[in-house]
Amino acid sequence: VPREAWASKAPGVVNAEHLANRAGWHMLAIVRYGEWNTLLCAMAPRTCQLLGSRPEIVNCTLSNSNVMQLDPGGIVKPHFGNAPRLSAHLSLHAPEPE
Repeated sequence: VPREAWASKAPGVVNAEHLANRAGWHMLAIVRYGEWNTLLCAMAPRTCQLLGSRPEIVNCTLSNSNVMQLDPGGIVKPHFGNAPRLSAHLSLHAPEPE
């Protein structure tokens, strides 16, 4: 996701669920309850193509897919998806553990 997406007032820019410390994490919604964020998809078309190829996303009206950014020094609190929700996290860039 391009850096300008994080600075924009694009739909779906929110602080996520109080699951991080003060350094924080930020969320850009790609799909929210079956509605695609067309502005974000214009900035990251390959991401939207990949998600759009997944039947569990496109065939579900309750589907939510997001890109998260954890700020430097940020810590995500342990959490789980509430039913009926599948939560999966994939790190695109992470420092090596010390």
